[in-house]
Amino acid sequence: MAKQQLFMTPKQIGFLLGRMRVFNSHNLRSLQYLILAVGLAAMMAMTVPRIRAETSPWLEVVLWCCLAFFAGELAVKIWASGKAGEARSRLLGSDLLIDFLSVLPIPCALLAGVPAETAWLLASLWVLSLPPFLRAVAAGADCPARSAPLASVFIIFLIVLLLASVALYSLERASQPEQFGSLPLSLWWAVTTLTTTGYGDAVPQTFFGRLIAGIVMICGLGVFGLWTGILATGFATEHRRREFIRNWDLVTSVPFLRNLDAPAINRVDAHAAAAGRGRTKRGRSARAAGRLHVFHRLR
Repeated sequence: MAKQQLFMTPKQIGFLLGRMRVFNSHNLRSLQYLILAVGLAAMMAMTVPRIRAETSPWLEVVLWCCLAFFAGELAVKIWASGKAGEARSRLLGSDLLIDFLSVLPIPCALLAGVPAETAWLLASLWVLSLPPFLRAVAAGADCPARSAPLASVFIIFLIVLLLASVALYSLERASQPEQFGSLPLSLWWAVTTLTTTGYGDAVPQTFFGRLIAGIVMICGLGVFGLWTGILATGFATEHRRREFIRNWDLVTSVPFLRNLDAPAINRVDAHAAAAGRGRTKRGRSARAAGRLHVFHRLR
């Protein structure tokens, strides 16, 4: 008797997962956000001396669990890619490259002998997985037209904020422990610098620290410039929409134009403007005369 196959082959399981679209489900996205938030919070807590002394083993367990989640997600994504040609194209994609950056640097740093406190700072690279999550949310949700651009700029703000604070914490904690002795203190500096407030209570002293500070200032100008442009465009679009609705109500209140569609009304308005330019040179009398002339011709 032939031996029965009790389990599906890896190829069949990958095809099934791909058909289920598990990585686009709302529940999994919520779990990804939760794991990301918990992991980043644990990383920040490990940089606070008092918290690290009391709960260091538990924080490392939390960080290892978060890393295992991202590693499992990466493995399933590669597995679900199916055929060899598709797997190769996905491996070269930006999303999987970000997943590799989220998983590989921390174990490599620990194997290279980097202290755990410093190696786990590479968990800040997990924040780079936010843009793919945002694209999935924007593709799967019926969100307003301006909410996705605003959320994109906010994610850029968070990425620059976290990476800059981690960089300054690594560079300045030895020379300025009172200003950059923990990641929350560095986050305060990053907020004041990225918003171009600059209280001056914490100033980098090293060359690379000042170089990063200059980059953060420039990024702050760009981020708030994008926010201002998006909001201004939104207000202008809303104003044009309200003006269009008001003008359309005025046009449809005319009995002659009530049963015409939008292209026909546009043609009438174009003929009216041309006729008005031919009969009078300026003012409202030109438009009125032109429209009256067109109305008589259309009768």
